[in-house]
Amino acid sequence: MTDGNLSPEEMEEIAHKYLSEKTKAGLAKARAAGVHIGKPAAVIDFSEIKSAMNKYNTSERQAVKILRIPLSTYYPYKIAHKDRAIAAGLTFGRKEKIKSDPVEV
Repeated sequence: MTDGNLSPEEMEEIAHKYLSEKTKAGLAKARAAGVHIGKPAAVIDFSEIKSAMNKYNTSERQAVKILRIPLSTYYPYKIAHKDRAIAAGLTFGRKEKIKSDPVEV
């Protein structure tokens, strides 16, 4: 930059910094206004999963796959909304065998 003109690389760097600053300022303004930034939260209908389980006579895991819900999305959502999952008739963990009461002699 000896003659006062900027090289294309220098102009690109200045443009990049400008855009970066504007983007960061815009995101900060949106956060301050309470706007959610990022991917929307997943919403899963547990009754739809229960219906698929009954319709295809399959496990919960297979029903989730049939409905094309990623397992990595489903299980954390199910844990976070345990009350809704139970209300829809879904279970948690392995089913425990029912132990009979010991017979007294």
